[in-house]
Amino acid sequence: MSSAMAEDISKLPSDICNADSEAEIDESMSLPVLLCCSGHPVEKLKVHLKRHQGLMNARRCNICSAPIHRHESHWRCTHHCDYNVCSTCFWAHWRSSLVGASEFDTPRGTRQASLLRAAPPQLRGCGLYASIAERWHLDVPHAMGAVIHRVRNVPGYASESHLSVCVEIVDDQLACFAKAQTHVVTSSQVAVWDRVLSFPSDEPSSRGAPSWQGSPEGSQDSSTSWGSVDDSCSDTPPLEKWVVEKTSVRFTLYEIRTVRSMRSLGSCLVPLGDLLRKPFSSWMLFDSLGDAALCAVPPHLPCELDVSVVEESIPRCWPSVAVPRADDDRAYPKHAFVMTRGTRGDVQPFIALARGLAEQQGWMVTICTEWRWKSLVEAHNDVTHGCICFRCSGGDTEAHLHSAGAQLLLRSKSDVLQMVCLSHSEELCFPSAPVFVHHVQEMEQSGHPVDVVIFGLTVISLALLVSERCRKPLLGFILQPSIIPSRDETWSAVAPLGKIIGNSLTSHETLRVMKELVEHNPLARWSIGALRRAFGLGPLDTWEALRKHNIPLIIPMQAGTFSRPSDWWDSIELTDFIFLSAQSKTRSSPPSIGALPGDEAAGVQVVNGIAVNAIATRDGSAVDGWRRTLHLALGSDLACFLSNAREHRARVCLVTFSSMPVSRRVVLQCITKMVEECRFDLRLIYVGRREDGPVELEARASDLAAQGRFLEMERTDFGMLFPEVDCFVVHGGLGTTVEALRSRKPVCVTGPLLLDQRFWGMVCFQQGVGPEPIHIDSFRNSCVDFVNDAVDPLDPRGWRQRARTLKWSSGGVDGDGVTVNVDRVASLVRNGLRPVQAQT
Repeated sequence: MSSAMAEDISKLPSDICNADSEAEIDESMSLPVLLCCSGHPVEKLKVHLKRHQGLMNARRCNICSAPIHRHESHWRCTHHCDYNVCSTCFWAHWRSSLVGASEFDTPRGTRQASLLRAAPPQLRGCGLYASIAERWHLDVPHAMGAVIHRVRNVPGYASESHLSVCVEIVDDQLACFAKAQTHVVTSSQVAVWDRVLSFPSDEPSSRGAPSWQGSPEGSQDSSTSWGSVDDSCSDTPPLEKWVVEKTSVRFTLYEIRTVRSMRSLGSCLVPLGDLLRKPFSSWMLFDSLGDAALCAVPPHLPCELDVSVVEESIPRCWPSVAVPRADDDRAYPKHAFVMTRGTRGDVQPFIALARGLAEQQGWMVTICTEWRWKSLVEAHNDVTHGCICFRCSGGDTEAHLHSAGAQLLLRSKSDVLQMVCLSHSEELCFPSAPVFVHHVQEMEQSGHPVDVVIFGLTVISLALLVSERCRKPLLGFILQPSIIPSRDETWSAVAPLGKIIGNSLTSHETLRVMKELVEHNPLARWSIGALRRAFGLGPLDTWEALRKHNIPLIIPMQAGTFSRPSDWWDSIELTDFIFLSAQSKTRSSPPSIGALPGDEAAGVQVVNGIAVNAIATRDGSAVDGWRRTLHLALGSDLACFLSNAREHRARVCLVTFSSMPVSRRVVLQCITKMVEECRFDLRLIYVGRREDGPVELEARASDLAAQGRFLEMERTDFGMLFPEVDCFVVHGGLGTTVEALRSRKPVCVTGPLLLDQRFWGMVCFQQGVGPEPIHIDSFRNSCVDFVNDAVDPLDPRGWRQRARTLKWSSGGVDGDGVTVNVDRVASLVRNGLRPVQAQT
């Protein structure tokens, strides 16, 4: 028997299944197995008829006489008797037996145990089965039950589709160890199953590729078998040995098309713990590109799967999962809907802003961004006031960065390709438009309607659409100011490398033309014009609309960071740099940096050639306490590496490219060259993905690591590490670069230098704290010169002295800029913002 035919037996009609007398109950319990006319057990599932079967003589159920269509599943005995039972009658029989067992009291539950052992494995996850086993403390096979309720807004183009849901249980390496699938239903936009699937099952098909299960009674399927969905699952461990924290559930919606042909319409991977937190939950499905799977019918709402877990089937030995705080009944002064997409650096400032709005203003803040950042958002939603929630926007920017086209762009230094990339920055987010609208409209009915929409760079056009459609005020939080157009000759959309500002290829007029071609392409799957028409809106020029409606745009940077264009409208304002500070970031001692000539005369404390600031500690106990703090925050390997560098009075350089994919060969070439050829004792830390590089370079890096001169880590707490470093090599992202600048050390910007990374490279150069930005392919030729000048005590380029005099945060080295930005956002909302008037 296949585990996918499990149905929610509690939902079957009670008049078919309930026993009428104690005698009938006793009979059903004494003979729980359904028998054919010859007395053989009916336990063989026929998923569908073979091609040559059922052409001449139609089959009927021998219990209810209902016709069994060619593509419907039914049950037979293993002796091929002419006896057929439809799925409805088969499960009605077993429900009747279970109901009788639950109502009939027997000593020690012997009859109940006999019945449960004889029951099909598909029943082991249902609530009635689990209740009987628990009531009589029976040692019988059991399983976790997951109820597949329905799918809303089915993707696809056919008016009706044959649909089934495959459910896989996977470990932290995404290896499947249990699998089941529903029967097939025929539906257009809403498909309903209301069926229980049990995990694990004794059936081999539950551990291998799922096979098509046929349609429910009354459907008119034209499909036959499925074929393979995935590789075979590994051996299924007992339910008690599942590690909840490392287990996830993958849901995949399939359309059955032709003979042995199917296609995936969408899938999602949900941590098992998230499923256990709520008795009922809805999950958005995604296509192969990571975008939300959208309904083919305008306005193309996102496809969602409704599921629940049978609470009675959850093993008691599993750790209790914390239930999220119930906020539906709480009142909040305001509800801000934050919509943004991008890399980690694009999302972190919005999380910092959300925490500030919640803690300082008591607001409810919903962050709608990519699924990849769900854990990041939820890791910072533990606020004492207000509330921070996550909603998925669909999309996966980091996956796009690893595509073939993105790799070509990353290797190129061409300004034209940079402009092409910038012109596509919003177009990649277009599939999220219906998702944003759907979430805002859904919240309108939840008791917490949205009061203001806060948007980022990559969703500006979509934010206007949401404002018009849902009548919500807008407020921009722009991390990349170079995207805001201006006619000033000194203001470019992309900073040209090694050229004077004002290149016509990188002007905003060129960008406007390119974006017009990309975003209004009639051959593209999604265009802004088509999306606006789907929501009943007319054409709109994005930047003209923002200017006309005087939409506030907050740039979280200090005034003076760059020259403000003369033709920006008044509601574009600069505030202060904002950082997502670690909650445990409490400094018992300040960062230490190499001393410069004249430091002592200037009142800077100098100890063993190291300059410390005013709150530096002198006694050994405080130093030991600071070392313990570093050990807890950074881990023993990194803390010991830094301690060893201090003992040898060595300089420390940090190299990181964040989420930017950079060739391992180039990284190792630069790292080994800097450490080996630097004139001073240099220790280097590299934070990034670990990959296999050329054998010779890997061997050189290993030798340096063995000498204690090189350390490689995949991730660490930058807030604690940066103040301990003497110079930085970064990719030019806003968060990483400004955090480095705030540490008041020399900074070199290199890497692929995409879009605003060039902007921040030029900021570092113009502020006199580092060299001009340079592409990573050329950095190997100048990397040694940078570290020599950056750590030289004589400071020949003046980078260190200049870095110390600059102020990058209103709160000093430890300020996070949150309060300044929160106060400005709250003030704008308090003074009244208006939605964009809909263009029809």
